[in-house]
Amino acid sequence: MLVNYPSEIEKTVLALAECNRQSAELRERLAAMEAIIIQDIAAAKTLEGKPQFSNESVRAAELTLRMRDDAEATNQKEQIERGEMQKQQHLRTTRTLARRVQTLLGRTPSRNRRRNEHVSRHIKPNSTSDSFERDVLYSFKALPTLKAR
Repeated sequence: MLVNYPSEIEKTVLALAECNRQSAELRERLAAMEAIIIQDIAAAKTLEGKPQFSNESVRAAELTLRMRDDAEATNQKEQIERGEMQKQQHLRTTRTLARRVQTLLGRTPSRNRRRNEHVSRHIKPNSTSDSFERDVLYSFKALPTLKAR
């Protein structure tokens, strides 16, 4: 029986990497939009030439209101949330595949607890490691042997 787990894990890890890349791009765009709005708020003056927003809490409140009213910023936030949901789905898929591979290899938590802990360290929902995908693939050194079966 041909087992495709190594390629399935690789696909989900690559999809996860793409989600991370897209999320980073969206966050950068949102940060740039926020910076422009902050500059506008800081530059706002009254007719007398005094700052329109005099203290930090008033400026923060104005930033919140402007970000909420900005359709593009709202769209960016929604896309980030959708990307995070996709990321969580890919992580769940990767965990499921990892458990299946470990079962095929005869490695259960009681028989190989240290390896499972090693794998679970790398598969975290909020992982920001650039090497996350490589670490997950590296954790399954025995995967190429499954292709041969």
